[in-house]
Amino acid sequence: MAAIDFLSDRTSGLPVHMTKKTFRHYILLAALSLLPACTHLPVASDVNHIVLLWLKPDVTAAKTEEIIQLTRQLAHIEGVEQLQVGRSIPSNRKIVDGSFDIGIYMRFDSRDDMNSYLNHPRHVALVNDHIRPNISKIVVYDF
Repeated sequence: MAAIDFLSDRTSGLPVHMTKKTFRHYILLAALSLLPACTHLPVASDVNHIVLLWLKPDVTAAKTEEIIQLTRQLAHIEGVEQLQVGRSIPSNRKIVDGSFDIGIYMRFDSRDDMNSYLNHPRHVALVNDHIRPNISKIVVYDF
């Protein structure tokens, strides 16, 4: 196979030779190395749902953990593409509002998917049986 002068070594001035087959393999490997970054590219129709919970002062650590675990199970509801839940992270940064106790992040492919989720019996039961009785405040951001 004929060699292709693809690059030159700038220190010695000597050309670096590649065959056409080697060049194609190089390009294929470079393209494949980008795949992990493409696992989810956000699209304009994605809907993000953020919920922040402030628990009542008498809520125990065990009850807090129960709410977190029950919330994780909502990831199995049809239409939920991504779900993350956890406790607020303490921070000394003035810009960080860590006053909430539990944060929930969810992603849906559409508003219809989010609305179906919001009306799903498992979601409604979790809110009515475990969240509402134990919170002093809730804030929701959808975008």
